[in-house]
Amino acid sequence: MGELCMLKIANSEEGISAEISLYDESTGKMVRREELGKEKNIRQISIKNSVLITSGIFSFTITLIVKDVTDIRLNNDILIIN
Repeated sequence: MGELCMLKIANSEEGISAEISLYDESTGKMVRREELGKEKNIRQISIKNSVLITSGIFSFTITLIVKDVTDIRLNNDILIIN
């Protein structure tokens, strides 16, 4: 079983930034937190093998909860969450 991921995504003219908080599903305690997109722009976010978000001209901020996360990685300018 993976972890529970709370993903805060903000899109702006510079690209996408993401704050990732991982929680242990059995205890509910935070395991780790990361901020991505500050040093290197993120252009797409793929969650569970589906492209969900692509950078655009409109600014927005959203928060998503993803269950059973086993892998988070930045591949070039694509944030991949499986």
